[in-house]
Order: sequence, then structure tokens, then C-alpha cells
Amino acid sequence: SAVGLYTLYMPVNGRECQVQAVADGRTTNIGTTFQEGLDLSADYVFDTAIGAWNLGGMLTIVLKEAAQYAKGAPVVSRLDTLGYPVSLRGRGTLGWSRGGWAANLFVNYVGSYKNTTPLNSSVSTHIGSWTTFDAGISYSFGDNSGSLRGTRISVNAQNLFDRDPPLVLTNS
Repeated sequence: SAVGLYTLYMPVNGRECQVQAVADGRTTNIGTTFQEGLDLSADYVFDTAIGAWNLGGMLTIVLKEAAQYAKGAPVVSRLDTLGYPVSLRGRGTLGWSRGGWAANLFVNYVGSYKNTTPLNSSVSTHIGSWTTFDAGISYSFGDNSGSLRGTRISVNAQNLFDRDPPLVLTNS
């Protein structure tokens, strides 16, 4: 069925149509989400005889997360539960470059959380943290490369070691 704004017009006492009812089924944003946390990042670049190196990292720490689904409704916290923000997430970088060549290795981390809708009582509600690695290597053609000038060729792999995410079994 279609969702939208419907207005019902009906004649009253044989006179012109007048509005009798308005039904509004559109999605409406009436809730509020509150979140407090820290976003940290650091990078260090240095040169060596074999090329330039980059060490870096980003870390997100969510200290508080709460939602109020309608004005006057209770405020509930969903931090570290399935489908909502996790309190700890990060990404580290190790990069190298020399001439037109560059290579990068990334480590990704997602903290643990709770399954609030487990399949049954025998299924664990604790979902463990997850760490994956990404990698890439590329070559950028220089100004003296003719028709390839300004072109970069790269090969990248996400989840380099093909690590499966934690298994989450829910009743939904």
C-alpha cells in the first residue's frame, strides 16, 4: 500500500466539498539521538634511504550513546548492541613510497558488542571484536610517460586474509 498524505473531501448538505479528515502516513523524524565521544588521529611521516614511510592511526571512542524515540519517551542506551554504534573502532596505517611506487598496509578493528535478539537461549549474546587487514600497491606514471602521464595503476585487497566476521544469530 502507498504511504503518503491523504485528504478526504466530502460534500456537506449538498454544498461544496469540505475537508473531513487528513491521514498522514509519511515517515517523520520525531526522535533524537545523543552521542559523546572522541575521534583521535595521528600521522608520522619520515624519509629513509629506501623511501618515505607513513605511520598513522585513527581511533573512535564512543563514551555515551542514547536515543529518545519520541518527546517524553524514556531515553535508552544502545551502545555496544547489535545494529548500533560500538564504543571502540580504529584503523592503523603503514605506508611506503619511492619514486612512482607506493604500498600500504592497514589494520582495522571493531570492538565487541552484545546481541540483544539472540536466536534462542543457547546462543551467546556476546559478539567478539573483529580485526582485519587491507593492503594495496600502486604505481604512478610520471610527467615523462607520454599518454600514461598522470595515470596510476593499483592493486588492492580488502580483508586480506579473508577473515569471516563474528557469527551473529538473531531471532529476526
